[in-house]
Amino acid sequence: MKKSVRIYIEDDILKGVETEKVKSKWEEQSVRISFVSGGFEYVLDIPKLSREIEGVSFKRKNETSLTVVLKKATEGTWYELKASTD
Repeated sequence: MKKSVRIYIEDDILKGVETEKVKSKWEEQSVRISFVSGGFEYVLDIPKLSREIEGVSFKRKNETSLTVVLKKATEGTWYELKASTD
């Protein structure tokens, strides 16, 4: 079983954004990814993940895509990325 969850972001706004310029802030059950493109800041903020993580990394396959890799704290299947708000 995989020990990571991947979030795929694909958009032209990623052109010219170096992977080193993508910032992450994370805690055990939250993650915030941000970068600047064309003078605007873009943010992906998930304040309550469905399970705990122990790290974040990035991968690029081309200039318009970014893969955010969340390292799971424990093995198991994530059926949802965000925690339910019941």
